[in-house]
Amino acid sequence: MIPYRLDYAIEKITKSGPSMERTLLRIYTGDDISEDEARNLWKRITDHKWHLSERLSRDVGFHVAAIDYVENFYELRVSNPSEGTLAVIWKKISLKILLAAQSYFKAKGTTAA
Repeated sequence: MIPYRLDYAIEKITKSGPSMERTLLRIYTGDDISEDEARNLWKRITDHKWHLSERLSRDVGFHVAAIDYVENFYELRVSNPSEGTLAVIWKKISLKILLAAQSYFKAKGTTAA
């Protein structure tokens, strides 16, 4: 009987805070996502990792797959459409501005002014 109680205690201790997936995905996305969204996103990233690895004929690693998926495919799901819509729109606009600035400076190169 003791092993079952020990297993229960270990499970309660490890499940007390946010999951590993949620913590890691918070770093990749910059958003505070729910446990359900974290599990769903984790599965999508692992599927994306498999597709990338197959396409490139090599293991790309989870880090590369996560960054690629978040930058190219991930959109934050908003539970209440009126709440957070402005933040989602601002995030998309700022990303486009950042990409435009990067392409401008790449095109400009290292020419002296």
